[in-house]
Amino acid sequence: MPRLRRYAIALMRNRVEADDLVHDVVVRALDKLRLWREGTNMRTWLFTIMHNLHANEMRRRSRALDSVPLDAVPPRAEPAEQEAAVEWSDCPMP
Repeated sequence: MPRLRRYAIALMRNRVEADDLVHDVVVRALDKLRLWREGTNMRTWLFTIMHNLHANEMRRRSRALDSVPLDAVPPRAEPAEQEAAVEWSDCPMP
């Protein structure tokens, strides 16, 4: 488990998210234990699960960033025309 956690920290760059990832790996491994073949390296299998879960999460986050609702985007900050005219009128003329 310590190696899985170190790898998770390297992937997530956040200890809390890394712990969540390790938890998800254990849950997935227990759920899919029937797919593990005896005689193969359990550690490699767990690291593969972690890699795949991490890739899925990064894809999900990327898609979430790509689809921002228009009402969530703040309006452009532009001074009102009258405000700009007042600012110009305050400037001394040569």
